[in-house]
Amino acid sequence: MLCGKPVLLVTSPQGKERRAEEEVGNTLFPYDPGITIQYTRFPGVLLVCSESLSPDEAYRLLGTRYQAYVKKVLPCHIVVKVSGEVEQVLAERSAGLVSSRVVKGEAVRIDCVSRGFKLRCSELKNMVASKLRNMGYRVLWRNHDWQLNIETIGEIAVIGIRRVKSTNH
Repeated sequence: MLCGKPVLLVTSPQGKERRAEEEVGNTLFPYDPGITIQYTRFPGVLLVCSESLSPDEAYRLLGTRYQAYVKKVLPCHIVVKVSGEVEQVLAERSAGLVSSRVVKGEAVRIDCVSRGFKLRCSELKNMVASKLRNMGYRVLWRNHDWQLNIETIGEIAVIGIRRVKSTNH
């Protein structure tokens, strides 16, 4: 069961989830006292939910303070319930997210992590890469402008994108 509107996926070292939860809460609570942080059934993986902060706002705010126990922070722009053959749906939603936020010609890196759901990540990454190239984007492993993450957590998939370096566009 989801905690509301997921805005961030946060990872921490296994066994340090409580510390990561405190860091995230201490940073975001002043901006949204209703923030909730949900433990998942996967060690070291937390979902941050907010009704008032956008994924981009929460991501930016979390980046303003040093986080000792937070390893990775991903904005959750799209949340999809997964079942069966979901790769095509995720590829289409991912390409749509990129096209709504990224200027054509910019470089995008695609990462995929599957937890608790048999997602064919390499096939999904190839599908997304093909769609993006056909739309006029470059797909690169290094020297990319944007990072697209597709991650499953049991019965849901989260898709998020974030700028990883400053460009002169």
